[in-house]
Amino acid sequence: SMLSIKTNEIVKLLTVLAFIFLPSTIVVQFFGMNLDLPFFSGPNGYLAVIGLMAVISAITFAWARFRRWL
Repeated sequence: SMLSIKTNEIVKLLTVLAFIFLPSTIVVQFFGMNLDLPFFSGPNGYLAVIGLMAVISAITFAWARFRRWL
């Protein structure tokens, strides 16, 4: 019925959003460890990690649009 179709659309959207933000979550968990990482210890390390997360999210968003999931 119409209710199950609407529910399926909502679940599909939530799944795609989780798919888009999962790589950023993995990057944050990796750089959140208390390790001395040479890439992150520089003056622009924080901005580089933010940029990396933005690029990964943009790529997964574009791929989801290409696959017509959004």
